[in-house]
Amino acid sequence: TVIRIALPVTLQCLLQSSFSVIDQIMIGQLGSNSIAGIGLGGKFASLYLVLLNAIAAIAGIMISQYMGKEDKIAVSKSFFVNLILAFGLAVAFMCLSITFPYLIMGIYTKDNATRMLAAEYLRIFAFSFVPMSITVILTTLLRCMEAANLALYASVFALILNTGLNYLLIFGKWIFPSLGVKGAALASVIAQIVCCGVISFFFIIVMKRKQLKLNIMSWKQTPSVGYWKQYLCILCPMLICEFMWSLGENGYA
Repeated sequence: TVIRIALPVTLQCLLQSSFSVIDQIMIGQLGSNSIAGIGLGGKFASLYLVLLNAIAAIAGIMISQYMGKEDKIAVSKSFFVNLILAFGLAVAFMCLSITFPYLIMGIYTKDNATRMLAAEYLRIFAFSFVPMSITVILTTLLRCMEAANLALYASVFALILNTGLNYLLIFGKWIFPSLGVKGAALASVIAQIVCCGVISFFFIIVMKRKQLKLNIMSWKQTPSVGYWKQYLCILCPMLICEFMWSLGENGYA
């Protein structure tokens, strides 16, 4: 059981980390400014990613507890509460990244050429935040239902797609224009949207197979004081810890 659940989760985390690595490796052929731009743009995006993964971890803790109790109403409530929180976080970071990319990248570097490239990358890459938030929460529920391997398959497909699109859009191969840094960001966005679609498809299949229904209105039901106390006691320390760790890495950058 451990191998069936933990191994796919570990491999999927590795593949998620590979997205930015592949971008940097392929864009590195265009020069130091380009690779620095992607690196710095990705650093700011990492603030969002660690917070999103913290929310997903909390969702996994609570959903698995309620599944063990066979409390389907609480499972549904926890799923939608965390989905809404993740979605709100994604929208907030997306709006910041689209509206103020040049200002944000000015914190990281005073080199104007690098700053411009980083801002271009971040502005486009930000559109992947919303599908990423949906993917992560759906993946969490799949893991709780012991279907972690399906999320791994989706990640493998997304990584292959991202690599192929990087080749086409960065260097302008076949009928595609040469977009450089913008091409790397666009490839990531497309790959994340497709991955979200594939995960959603798997999610629907598993839900039907498990005969589990989620009530979308359950999040509106007033949770007990105990529910919010438990939720916040898990949420706050984990969010602060993950945010400070990522903030330290960003400070170093």
